[in-house]
Amino acid sequence: MNLSRILYPALLLLIALPVTAKDRPFIDEMHPDVNVPDPEPWKEGAINLPPFPKDGNLVEFEVDGAPGQFRYFIDGKNLAIGDDKVVRYTLVIRSDSGANNISFEGMRCDSWEHKVYAYDNGRGEFRRVASPEWERTPKHVQGPHYELHTFYLCIPYQYKPRSQKDIIRALQGKMDVQDAGFYAD
Repeated sequence: MNLSRILYPALLLLIALPVTAKDRPFIDEMHPDVNVPDPEPWKEGAINLPPFPKDGNLVEFEVDGAPGQFRYFIDGKNLAIGDDKVVRYTLVIRSDSGANNISFEGMRCDSWEHKVYAYDNGRGEFRRVASPEWERTPKHVQGPHYELHTFYLCIPYQYKPRSQKDIIRALQGKMDVQDAGFYAD
């Protein structure tokens, strides 16, 4: 009797194994007749430094939760979206005392990353960063990079850049940045 208790379940297991091992097309491997190309790996485009920003070209934007002694601007004239889908912009952070922190940067909407390409050298020119690296833009942390990604440069929930015209409209407050609808001019 004890032997049948062991042999019966073992026999059922041996019978079930071939059934579970049969081919499962499109699950275990791709069907040989389907030819789906591998996606091209992302490659960053060439970087050219823009002219140094002029006050007349600066577009101010708001940064929620930022200290009140700072104002934030983007150089609207030299804002560009590359073929690599990177939004490149000059960021100007100005203190109440008039001191500027100026950087030329890029933002990737698809990967929540930003990169600083160059800083102001103190003589009204850009100085390239020796080895710029992409950095994660912190989500849910108030600051200029979060605000730029979430509300101004990127289309909400689509992870791609807005058009240059829409970026300027969003920065100027002429566009509802939450749902990308337009306010009347």
